[in-house]
Amino acid sequence: MVQFQISSLIKAYRVTIDRQEPSLFAARQELLGSSHLDVANSLNNLASLYRSQGKYNEAEPLHLQALALRQKLLGDSHPDVAASLNNLAKPRHNQNRYNDAEALLIQSLKIQEISLGDNHPDTQNTKKLLAYIQANHQS
Repeated sequence: MVQFQISSLIKAYRVTIDRQEPSLFAARQELLGSSHLDVANSLNNLASLYRSQGKYNEAEPLHLQALALRQKLLGDSHPDVAASLNNLAKPRHNQNRYNDAEALLIQSLKIQEISLGDNHPDTQNTKKLLAYIQANHQS
């Protein structure tokens, strides 16, 4: 339990650092190389920062890089890949690209149901967002 708490604190710290100082991402990438899981996490964090600022055109390529790196390092069926798909769906939803967002969420949900189970909070959140898009943005 203590190890989980320490890991959670370290993750929260890294997210805070990435969001406060995007230039630290470049330093982390230079130090670790471009094919390191921490680099994928930093890409994701920086993309989330841009998305929260409404900078969707800046967020999307970073989300795509994070997704590609996570797929390469973790495989296509890993929960972090599902999270990347979910994160990529969000700016597309914000840009009214509902069909794209829906397709990404369906892909994410398939991974989550297998790897995390139907009752996991991440799976449930993806289902809710997917249902919202399907109910409110029919093509």
